Amino acid sequence: MWADTIHFTYSGSGFSGAGTLTATDQHDGSWLVTDVTGKQNGIPFTAVEPLGTNPSYSYDNLVFLNSAPQLDLFGILLSWNGGDVNLGYDSGLNGGSYALWNPGESAITFKASATPEPGTLLMLGTGVLGLAGVIREKLRL
Repeated sequence: MWADTIHFTYSGSGFSGAGTLTATDQHDGSWLVTDVTGKQNGIPFTAVEPLGTNPSYSYDNLVFLNSAPQLDLFGILLSWNGGDVNLGYDSGLNGGSYALWNPGESAITFKASATPEPGTLLMLGTGVLGLAGVIREKLRL
């Protein structure tokens, strides 16, 4: 029903970012992020760091769409402008807060939402039109 794309936004003191994540449903409530488009402070993201390739950070590249928080402590590692941005959730920061590490830790707001597939929307729209037609016919009788 949902596409493998997830829209996200975040902001903090002096920075903000937004874009689209490409992810694969892990069928356990999580989505594994494999690619990104978007920008932070007007500078484009270049990639999602593949798992296990950057020993400077602990990250799992998982998003949890149907729960709160939507990120875990390890979070997503994005590359931009030759640097890295690690987005996650730290339960020890301000009593629990989304966080950005680059390289220090900053509290942020974060929101992610699934993008419906065009085919799903078409199917839903066709079903609604069909139902309207059936109701219209029954009302005529």
